[in-house]
Amino acid sequence: MASKKPKKNHIGIILIVEDVYMVRRTVHLMLESAGHKVMEAPDAQKAMDFIKSGQVPDLIILDIAMPGMDGLDFLRVLRAYPETKNTPIMMCTARGEENTIKSARQSGATDFMVKPVNRDTIVAKVKQLLTEYPPASARLAEAA
Repeated sequence: MASKKPKKNHIGIILIVEDVYMVRRTVHLMLESAGHKVMEAPDAQKAMDFIKSGQVPDLIILDIAMPGMDGLDFLRVLRAYPETKNTPIMMCTARGEENTIKSARQSGATDFMVKPVNRDTIVAKVKQLLTEYPPASARLAEAA
């Protein structure tokens, strides 16, 4: 009799870093309804607290315009941090100008979405990124 692997109760672990509560909550519910485990942080400091406590996500969705450290600066921090240097990071912002997208890509963004987002689009992009990149547990095991 073949042994069965335990079934995962979620598809991916996603951290949403967004200062506007209603946007953060809406994206959370969209992704949770698609089977993902979702964590929320209103700013870069809270997001880093999650990561430093060992809660490294499979994917980070990051707003650009935030109080304190903005998303582009935080993106650079995440790319320099060993636990998140290879984590896919999707920027999600209302600022869709070409120079903003270029800056995000140069800073290490994996993908980019312009708000407002709709459920089908964000779920499809998240699925694509989680398919292309190994989960955090595999990335961290390789680094060890």
